[in-house]
Amino acid sequence: MRLSYNKDAFQNNNKLSIIYQKLIKIELELKEILYPIKQHDFSHDILTALNRACARKPSHIRAWSSSGSARLKTALGSLWCYGRDGSALSVDSQNYPNIRYIRHVNDHPGSLESVSDQDLTDLEGAVDYIANIIKRNLS
Repeated sequence: MRLSYNKDAFQNNNKLSIIYQKLIKIELELKEILYPIKQHDFSHDILTALNRACARKPSHIRAWSSSGSARLKTALGSLWCYGRDGSALSVDSQNYPNIRYIRHVNDHPGSLESVSDQDLTDLEGAVDYIANIIKRNLS
Protein backbone atom coordinates (compact mmCIF):
# COMPACT_ATOMS: atom_id res chain seq x y z
CA MET A 1 0.00 0.00 0.00
CA ARG A 2 1.53 3.30 -1.11
CA LEU A 3 0.11 6.49 0.37
CA SER A 4 2.87 9.01 -0.29
CA TYR A 5 0.55 11.36 -2.19
CA ASN A 6 -2.07 11.15 0.56
CA LYS A 7 0.37 11.86 3.38
CA ASP A 8 1.77 14.82 1.49
CA ALA A 9 -1.76 16.07 0.75
CA PHE A 10 -2.67 16.37 4.39
CA GLN A 11 0.71 17.70 5.43
CA ASN A 12 0.86 20.41 2.75
CA ASN A 13 -2.86 21.15 2.32
CA ASN A 14 -3.04 20.24 -1.38
CA LYS A 15 -6.15 19.55 -3.48
CA LEU A 16 -7.10 16.28 -1.74
CA SER A 17 -6.90 17.90 1.67
CA ILE A 18 -8.90 20.93 0.55
CA ILE A 19 -11.65 18.76 -0.96
CA TYR A 20 -11.80 16.65 2.19
CA GLN A 21 -12.17 19.79 4.33
CA LYS A 22 -14.97 21.04 2.07
CA LEU A 23 -16.79 17.72 2.41
CA ILE A 24 -16.50 17.86 6.19
CA LYS A 25 -17.92 21.39 6.16
CA ILE A 26 -20.85 20.27 3.97
CA GLU A 27 -21.55 17.35 6.30
CA LEU A 28 -21.53 19.61 9.36
CA GLU A 29 -23.76 22.21 7.68
CA LEU A 30 -26.28 19.54 6.70
CA LYS A 31 -26.28 18.05 10.20
CA GLU A 32 -26.95 21.53 11.58
CA ILE A 33 -29.81 22.09 9.11
CA LEU A 34 -31.37 18.68 9.77
CA TYR A 35 -30.90 18.48 13.55
CA PRO A 36 -34.04 20.45 14.48
CA ILE A 37 -36.25 18.06 12.50
CA LYS A 38 -34.46 14.94 13.80
CA GLN A 39 -33.19 13.95 10.35
CA HIS A 40 -29.46 14.16 11.11
CA ASP A 41 -28.75 10.41 11.38
CA PHE A 42 -27.01 10.01 8.02
CA SER A 43 -23.41 9.42 9.13
CA HIS A 44 -21.18 10.45 6.19
CA ASP A 45 -23.87 10.08 3.51
CA ILE A 46 -24.01 13.62 2.18
CA LEU A 47 -26.26 12.58 -0.70
CA THR A 48 -29.03 11.39 1.62
CA ALA A 49 -28.62 14.43 3.83
CA LEU A 50 -28.88 16.85 0.91
CA ASN A 51 -31.97 15.05 -0.33
CA ARG A 52 -33.59 15.33 3.13
CA ALA A 53 -32.62 18.99 3.50
CA CYS A 54 -34.20 19.86 0.14
CA ALA A 55 -37.30 17.66 0.46
CA ARG A 56 -39.63 20.54 1.33
CA LYS A 57 -37.99 23.15 -0.87
CA PRO A 58 -39.38 24.41 -4.20
CA SER A 59 -39.01 22.11 -7.19
CA HIS A 60 -36.16 24.09 -8.79
CA ILE A 61 -34.06 23.71 -5.62
CA ARG A 62 -34.84 19.97 -5.50
CA ALA A 63 -33.76 19.75 -9.15
CA TRP A 64 -30.45 21.52 -8.40
CA SER A 65 -29.96 19.23 -5.43
CA SER A 66 -30.67 16.15 -7.52
CA SER A 67 -28.22 17.32 -10.17
CA GLY A 68 -25.56 18.04 -7.53
CA SER A 69 -26.11 14.66 -5.89
CA ALA A 70 -25.71 12.90 -9.23
CA ARG A 71 -22.49 14.81 -9.94
CA LEU A 72 -21.06 14.00 -6.52
CA LYS A 73 -22.07 10.34 -6.73
CA THR A 74 -20.40 10.01 -10.14
CA ALA A 75 -17.26 11.89 -9.05
CA LEU A 76 -16.83 9.87 -5.86
CA GLY A 77 -17.64 6.57 -7.57
CA SER A 78 -14.97 7.16 -10.21
CA LEU A 79 -12.22 7.37 -7.58
CA TRP A 80 -10.14 4.39 -6.51
CA CYS A 81 -9.11 3.84 -2.90
CA TYR A 82 -7.56 1.10 -0.82
CA GLY A 83 -9.89 -1.40 0.79
CA ARG A 84 -9.20 -2.77 4.27
CA ASP A 85 -7.22 -5.62 2.74
CA GLY A 86 -5.19 -3.28 0.52
CA SER A 87 -7.09 -4.10 -2.67
CA ALA A 88 -8.36 -1.41 -5.02
CA LEU A 89 -12.00 -0.40 -4.51
CA SER A 90 -14.10 2.42 -5.88
CA VAL A 91 -15.02 5.04 -3.29
CA ASP A 92 -18.48 4.49 -1.80
CA SER A 93 -20.51 7.63 -2.52
CA GLN A 94 -22.25 7.21 0.84
CA ASN A 95 -18.96 7.29 2.74
CA TYR A 96 -16.81 10.16 1.47
CA PRO A 97 -14.05 9.81 4.16
CA ASN A 98 -12.62 6.95 2.08
CA ILE A 99 -11.06 9.57 -0.19
CA ARG A 100 -8.32 9.78 2.45
CA TYR A 101 -7.12 6.45 1.04
CA ILE A 102 -7.23 7.19 -2.69
CA ARG A 103 -4.80 5.44 -5.00
CA HIS A 104 -3.24 8.45 -6.68
CA VAL A 105 -1.53 8.03 -10.05
CA ASN A 106 1.71 9.39 -8.55
CA ASP A 107 1.84 6.31 -6.32
CA HIS A 108 0.46 3.95 -8.99
CA PRO A 109 1.79 5.05 -12.39
CA GLY A 110 0.18 3.23 -15.27
CA SER A 111 -2.55 1.66 -13.16
CA LEU A 112 -6.15 1.93 -14.34
CA GLU A 113 -7.19 1.72 -10.69
CA SER A 114 -5.75 5.09 -9.74
CA VAL A 115 -6.92 8.69 -9.34
CA SER A 116 -5.64 11.50 -11.53
CA ASP A 117 -5.45 15.22 -10.77
CA GLN A 118 -8.33 15.68 -13.25
CA ASP A 119 -10.45 13.23 -11.23
CA LEU A 120 -9.82 15.38 -8.16
CA THR A 121 -10.68 18.54 -10.10
CA ASP A 122 -13.97 16.93 -11.19
CA LEU A 123 -14.71 15.97 -7.58
CA GLU A 124 -13.95 19.47 -6.38
CA GLY A 125 -16.37 20.89 -8.97
CA ALA A 126 -19.15 18.62 -7.68
CA VAL A 127 -18.34 19.51 -4.06
CA ASP A 128 -18.34 23.24 -4.82
CA TYR A 129 -21.69 22.90 -6.63
CA ILE A 130 -23.28 21.32 -3.55
CA ALA A 131 -21.68 23.86 -1.22
CA ASN A 132 -23.20 26.60 -3.37
CA ILE A 133 -26.67 25.00 -3.19
CA ILE A 134 -26.44 24.90 0.59
CA LYS A 135 -25.14 28.46 0.87
CA ARG A 136 -27.77 29.99 -1.42
CA ASN A 137 -30.81 27.88 -0.62
CA LEU A 138 -30.52 26.14 2.73
CA SER A 139 -28.53 28.34 5.10
